[in-house]
Amino acid sequence: MCRRAAPPAEPGRSRPEPVAAAEFARAVLRLLEDTTLAGNLAETGRQLVDQRYRWERVVGDLEAFYDELLARTQNTLPQSRKE
Repeated sequence: MCRRAAPPAEPGRSRPEPVAAAEFARAVLRLLEDTTLAGNLAETGRQLVDQRYRWERVVGDLEAFYDELLARTQNTLPQSRKE
């Protein structure tokens, strides 16, 4: 049986490849047995979530979206309605 080595956990890798149930079960057992690997994976996941979804970032992204939407709307209004 050829066993693929799991790639190192990387921030930004949000969609793992689909795997068969048996392969998934082996990966879970490996994490249960290798606490260092599990800890590294958990820390990488925490960092990824912190970078992408902390409130300051979410609010900044939302403000930028609204600013862009407002600019587009103002550019499409007739001159008399822009004031």
